[in-house]
Amino acid sequence: MRKRFFVHLAFVSAALAAVAVFIPAASAQDSTSPSVAEAARQSRAKKKSDKPVTVVTDDTLKPLPRSDSASTSGPLEDSTISTTPIVLTTKDSPTPEADEMRAAAAAESDAALKALKKQLADAEKNLELSQLNLSLQQDTYFSNPDYMHDKAGKKKLDAIQADVTANQQTVDDLRTKLAALEKKLNVKSTTPPKQP
Repeated sequence: MRKRFFVHLAFVSAALAAVAVFIPAASAQDSTSPSVAEAARQSRAKKKSDKPVTVVTDDTLKPLPRSDSASTSGPLEDSTISTTPIVLTTKDSPTPEADEMRAAAAAESDAALKALKKQLADAEKNLELSQLNLSLQQDTYFSNPDYMHDKAGKKKLDAIQADVTANQQTVDDLRTKLAALEKKLNVKSTTPPKQP
């Protein structure tokens, strides 16, 4: 029991010693904090006071050079003075606005090209499906021994043939548009040649 008492006593004394060590360090740190903040404020105030304040008056403004035509025509009106800066550019130094417009046009062209390629791919799939359907219906129609008198089958076959023709025309139109767009954009052609 005594041993336990001494262990507790030693622990409490160590804790008090640690607290006693940290209290002066914390108070010393607190006392330096305001001085650092004060030094920063003083530094900012000094920087502000170092900059000279410019006051614009009529005396400090330089007069515009006068030409003979201006002196004979009278004073300039406010509406004739342009405050917009004029920027002269050459081919070698494009403006940021021109670069942005060029980039936007290129992105728009790329998007149009991708959309047209997707439309063409979809149209080619539709054409392929309609051709397969036509082949299947032809097999069904001609396998009937009395196909010459099967008016409903012939009508259905003609409708599917018209659908194939329309899909083929759509594919041809899209290929023509894609080739024209690729030529305009100087892109290497990726469209397959026309199928007979």
